[in-house]
Amino acid sequence: MSDVVTIEPASKGTISDVDLQLQDYVLLLEGLTPENLERLREFTDESVEFIDPFNRVRGQKEMIGVFIDMFDRLQNIRFRVNDWQYQRLNHGYNAYLHWNFEAYSKLTGRFDVEGCSRLVITPQGKVIRHHDFWDASLLLEKVPLLGQILRVAKKRTSAHSPS
Repeated sequence: MSDVVTIEPASKGTISDVDLQLQDYVLLLEGLTPENLERLREFTDESVEFIDPFNRVRGQKEMIGVFIDMFDRLQNIRFRVNDWQYQRLNHGYNAYLHWNFEAYSKLTGRFDVEGCSRLVITPQGKVIRHHDFWDASLLLEKVPLLGQILRVAKKRTSAHSPS
């Protein structure tokens, strides 16, 4: 027997505490600004681990630092969660967010990426791990010179590339 138990969707009846906590975390992420970054502390464990294609940090201060850097480097940021789900485990919960992120960078211009986040949530409802998965090559392809090299490499390794 598996230790994973899928929780019924909120539409089937009452909304659980996890539903509400996850919904509030998603709303914060969607509305994140430099002015409300400290609110991440309300939803994360002190030793939260944050991972994305460019960062791997541990601790609330370090996670907030990643977002400070993002706001320093990017403009016109838009983050939208398309859907999410979670499951109960013996030691807490796993949650998965499917999202789109848009922004503008002086280095790359406008970009739009689709991704997924895996959240590990403690039994107390705090995010202990936030791991973002997305194709960073889509962004790196827009960097002058590096982008050209990546596009050539992708073309040569593609299943549809000529022999």
